[in-house]
Amino acid sequence: MLVEDDKEVSALTRELLNELGFSVLQVASPDAALGALANARNIDVVLSDIMMPGGVSGVHLAREIRRRHPDLRVVLTTGYVHCGIASHCPASPTALNSVAPLLPWIRETATGRRGLPGPRTKTHNFR
Repeated sequence: MLVEDDKEVSALTRELLNELGFSVLQVASPDAALGALANARNIDVVLSDIMMPGGVSGVHLAREIRRRHPDLRVVLTTGYVHCGIASHCPASPTALNSVAPLLPWIRETATGRRGLPGPRTKTHNFR
């Protein structure tokens, strides 16, 4: 499931994921994501933007998903280098020109294998 409020970013990310063989459920808000999960959708991984309008961030969404669905993997992304989220993130955010560098890791995450690319990326359990 892709959780992204920016329509252009969402369309591009969905296209990239579709080209790699992923079936993508696209939602525009954390509330819509939780609704889709409550409706027993078959979702292997959630790819969510961190910064979203409405008072619920991707970090808060990840925590709620972890509470409700402890085995569901969540990947958080942001296009903001300095967005004031350092207190919510385990490491400094990294600017991404596209989601393409994350795709191999997303595939591994969706299939249940663990391992992150590069030395600058860290995992964090949002419990």
